[in-house]
Amino acid sequence: MSDTAPPEIHTPRKLTIWQQNLGKSLDTQSDLLHSLKLKHYDIAALKEPYIDFRGRSRATLHWHVLYPTLHSHSERITQAVTLVNTQLPTDTWTQIQINSSDIVGLQLHGDFGTIWLINIYNDGDHNKVLQALSKHMHDPTARSYPARPLHYIWMGDFNHQSLLWDEERNEHLFTPHAL
Repeated sequence: MSDTAPPEIHTPRKLTIWQQNLGKSLDTQSDLLHSLKLKHYDIAALKEPYIDFRGRSRATLHWHVLYPTLHSHSERITQAVTLVNTQLPTDTWTQIQINSSDIVGLQLHGDFGTIWLINIYNDGDHNKVLQALSKHMHDPTARSYPARPLHYIWMGDFNHQSLLWDEERNEHLFTPHAL
C-alpha cells in the first residue's frame, strides 16, 4: 500500500445565477429573498425590484446590493439591481461603472479568466439603455480586466420587439406603421 494520497481532483466551481422580474412588489421580493438558497446561488439579477421612498431596495444580510451607477443621480426609478452572495469573496469581483440608471455591471475574475455580468432593464419605449451599453462596450478606457479570457453574460428584461429574437409570424410588428 502506498503512503501517498491520491492526487486531489479539482472540480471547477459553477457560477449560479437567479434572474427574476419582481414587478416592483415588496411581497414578491421578500418571498424571493427568503426562498433563495444561499448555497445554490452566487448572483441574483433582479428586474423591477421593490424600491422604497428613500430609493433603496431590500436584501438580507447575506447579499451585497449593487445598484446602477446612476441610481442616486437620476430621477428615474431604478429598474435593475444585482445581489451578490456574501460568500463570494469580495476580492474576486468589482462593480463595473456603466453610465446608465438601468444597467448593473459586475466583473468577476479568477482562474477561469474574467466574466462581465451585465444586468439590463430595457423598458421598450426607447433605445437609451442599449445605446449606453454599446457606448460602454466600445470605450477602450472602460476595459480593465485582470485575467483573460474575457467572457460576457448579458441578462435582461428587454421588453423590446426585435427581428433578432422574434418569430417570423410577428413580422407585422416591424412595419413602419407599427413602429
